[in-house]
Amino acid sequence: MLPLLPLESGPVLPGLVAHMQIPKGRAVRAVERAEKQMVGLLLPKRQLRALPPPPDSEDAAEIVYAAEDLHQRGVSAKILKKILLPDGTMSLLVHGVSRFEVGMLVQSEPFLTAQVSYFEDLNARDPEVEALARQVLMQVKQLSENNPFFTDELKLALINAPSHGALADMVAFSLNLRGPDAQGYIETVDVKERLLKILVFLKKEQDVSKLQKKLADEVESRVAKFQREYFLKEQLKTIKRELGMEEDDKSREKRTLEERLAKANLPEHARKVADEELHRLSTIPETSPEFNLTRNYLDWIAALPWSKQSTDNLDLKNARRVLDRHHFGIEKVKERILEFLAVRKLKPGYEGSILLLVGPPGVGKTSLGKSVAESLGREFFRFSLGGMRDEAEIKGHRRTYVGAMPGKILQGLKRVGTNNPVILLDEVDKLGASYQGDPASALLEVLDPEQNHGFLDHYLDIQFDLSKVLFIATANTLQTIPPALMDRMEVIELPGYTEEDKVEIARRYLLPRQRKANGIEGHAVEIPDETLRVLIRSYTREAGVRNLEREIANLARKAIKEILTSKGRTKVHVTRRTLEKYAGVPRFRFGEVETQDLVGVTTGLAWTEVGGELL
Repeated sequence: MLPLLPLESGPVLPGLVAHMQIPKGRAVRAVERAEKQMVGLLLPKRQLRALPPPPDSEDAAEIVYAAEDLHQRGVSAKILKKILLPDGTMSLLVHGVSRFEVGMLVQSEPFLTAQVSYFEDLNARDPEVEALARQVLMQVKQLSENNPFFTDELKLALINAPSHGALADMVAFSLNLRGPDAQGYIETVDVKERLLKILVFLKKEQDVSKLQKKLADEVESRVAKFQREYFLKEQLKTIKRELGMEEDDKSREKRTLEERLAKANLPEHARKVADEELHRLSTIPETSPEFNLTRNYLDWIAALPWSKQSTDNLDLKNARRVLDRHHFGIEKVKERILEFLAVRKLKPGYEGSILLLVGPPGVGKTSLGKSVAESLGREFFRFSLGGMRDEAEIKGHRRTYVGAMPGKILQGLKRVGTNNPVILLDEVDKLGASYQGDPASALLEVLDPEQNHGFLDHYLDIQFDLSKVLFIATANTLQTIPPALMDRMEVIELPGYTEEDKVEIARRYLLPRQRKANGIEGHAVEIPDETLRVLIRSYTREAGVRNLEREIANLARKAIKEILTSKGRTKVHVTRRTLEKYAGVPRFRFGEVETQDLVGVTTGLAWTEVGGELL
């Protein structure tokens, strides 16, 4: 009779000494009461169930098992040494004795005990067994070249094995069999069959070892190649450095920044800061995050146009031609801009007020700013202030923040490359304010001629002269502009266009533009002034001409479709009668009084932003 223990690790085979750990509970009780220190070791059929210990306990989980959870064939072993561990488990050193098969179950509590029958090796003296044993030794010898488990001591032990069955068991133990392979090998009593199984296992192990060696060789060759290239490059760098032929990346980058800073012609106060940062850069390791931050800061200093400016074209006749070419009407506005340029011609350093163009949408405020830049021959930069809530958009972020960068003003100067561009501050009446700051207050310094010669961006933290920049702001209304900000600008109102102005603009600018945009050649689509006037009165109601251009684009597209779908038709002439066919039902009534007199109702006139209206 033998007490039965579950063996959750690799198998213990006859004639071999192995270390094993048994779980807390009935397995430990079986070892403590084992007669002659003999136990039966069986592999489980499935994963055994574990009972978790109490929450505050440091004991290991108790493994629950029954006879039906274990295989019927196993190996008996003699306990050489046992140690009870603090968590309730036990560490054993055992010596495998013989294969056995479980017979009748004697008891299941407090531990499993059963009657067993032992097996002897079969066909141990078969002539083929000797040949198989030699083949196994040959395979082990080949495998030992790649597999570290097959040491010289193991090969010597295999040669001196007392029997061929013991030889097979020693090799199987070294292969560390698991699961069905391990159980199948334990159940094999015939020595010849055991050796054949060992040869199959060795062949699989040899294939895996060859693949492992191939992968290891590939990795090693790549590493060796990289290391060789690295050492050669370092040697080449050292040789060139000694000969004064080349410098390292850090020195080359520092030298490039020095050259760029020298070309930037920095003022004295900026030159001093740049020199301090350059010295700091040379002391920072390339792997430090501060290195990239300092390098980016110096890159911004070198990229700004400190002394680079464009030459103004102060020819008033040219300015008049440019304004007339892009804008029709608004004579008072044009005259005011020409007066502004005339003063600049007589006094180039004139630091007059900043222009604020106020008018309804679509009257040409933004395009007027572009025309001013074109007439002066200056670069043009526009950015919208609509919805802006963070003052850092104007004055930049401080360098202590991750991802910090200068504000829009300095970004625009870097983009245009000159320090005297025309900067258009669009939609200044739509500035917002939040807990992040008030951008309108940040603009006070930018737009004040008494202060902007020393504009201080939070990121750069160096005074930059904005007095040469021509600022033009645009707005739809004056009601939402803070008084302090409006006080720094000269307001130029752009009234809405009259009906005659719109007809002229449509004929001169909008219709030719839509012909070109839609690929219309020549005069394939004709819209006479009479039709344009009806289009303005009955389909649009605005101070500008944006919706008028949309309606003209709609007519052009429908006319093109009609030309392409009608055979032999090459031209479309849109008249008053055919207008409704292309543009749809009129949206507005114009100049119509009530057809019948109504009690308590009179006819009146009203003024709106889009023109006069009958009431």
